[in-house]
Amino acid sequence: MKAEYEQHKCTILLYPERRDVWRKGAQLIRETVERLAETIAEFEPVFLGYNGQNIPKLQVADQLKTVDIEYDDIWARDTGGIPVGDDELVIFGFDAWGGLYGSVTKDMSVSGTIAQFCKLKPKKSAIVTEGGNLVSDGNGTLLAVKECLQSRNPLPLEEIENELKRVLNIGRIVWFERGLVYDETGGHVDNLCVLADKNTALLSWTDDKSNPQYSVVKEALEVLEQASDADGKAYKIVKVPIPDIFYRTEEDCDGIELREDSKNRLVGEPIQASYINFAFANGAVIVPQFGLKQDDEALNVFKRTFGTRKVVPFDAREIVLGGGGIHCVSRNV
Repeated sequence: MKAEYEQHKCTILLYPERRDVWRKGAQLIRETVERLAETIAEFEPVFLGYNGQNIPKLQVADQLKTVDIEYDDIWARDTGGIPVGDDELVIFGFDAWGGLYGSVTKDMSVSGTIAQFCKLKPKKSAIVTEGGNLVSDGNGTLLAVKECLQSRNPLPLEEIENELKRVLNIGRIVWFERGLVYDETGGHVDNLCVLADKNTALLSWTDDKSNPQYSVVKEALEVLEQASDADGKAYKIVKVPIPDIFYRTEEDCDGIELREDSKNRLVGEPIQASYINFAFANGAVIVPQFGLKQDDEALNVFKRTFGTRKVVPFDAREIVLGGGGIHCVSRNV
């Protein structure tokens, strides 16, 4: 499995349409995704998929093009397959995050379309999982959350491990027991811990013992402190502040048009964002901002960690309202 900090051929994004997920007729999230596409296109080619109905309103340039792809929603990280080497795309089973949504027939076809579009050989796996719960160093080591994978696959852990090693060409898995509280996905690793390079782990962190995330991140820290990469080297651990939990307001729910199979979006429900849910681009990192007091501190951590990359702040609150983040909506190949 390729590491995300390695050079990309391109990034694929999907244009939002679902009015049962996105507020105000999905207009605000469309504008956000358009800005994200234009931001990433400053550093590498971007293909923005659309469903054949609403064509994105953006300035198409050499680095930014639109392509017609069928999908249910915009979470390309989870539905778009996993690049392995230079010529394969691993296609896992997809069950809408453990049945969080109803019909996802189009989402189930996204990875196959991307394989064809990017001229990659599809390699199917019987395991059900999402790209947001798989982080690799490109050198044979995988980070993943055990609870999330086992909830999708009622199999012995050894069978899950063997299949991941087979299809992703990895030799070692660093298992975190659980992901962050209030993560709609059931606890993806890309909200908890990712790799800045093969020896540096970025970990969501809080010192506040009253924070519901404290026990989760403390456990994760203990795992990292005992772990090593495929070469047997210990990780340098960089703590990134967890943003404050915020609560969905009436305005955050304005104009959401629920369907029978929709996840209800309730006023007052807690939302946990994460700065770990960022996106790599060639020569840059796109770092989420939420209008919270931890924004500047997180940016400074990224600037200290990524000395040779440009650190680009990006307002990602609108994406978080739909249940994910910048990393979740972007599939780099």
